[in-house]
Amino acid sequence: MIEKTVRNIAAELGIRPPKASITDGRRLGCRDMHLMTLEFASKKASVLIFESDLDQLRNSICSDRLEENIRTALTRLDKMVSP
Repeated sequence: MIEKTVRNIAAELGIRPPKASITDGRRLGCRDMHLMTLEFASKKASVLIFESDLDQLRNSICSDRLEENIRTALTRLDKMVSP
């Protein structure tokens, strides 16, 4: 579900969609946040996302906070990839 959301937001921004992955926050010592990594052309941008935002996304609701975090990571990644 997160990859579809990332693709949609990337399309809105006119950016090629990157590969998105999520690392469970419990593995990192945080139970209510996760690390989302976006990767394109051997470049990576990561952002923390809240468990509650993922719960809402599972119910087809993209919170403003999650959308802003994805936009920020996409913009960072685009700046790294573009000359």
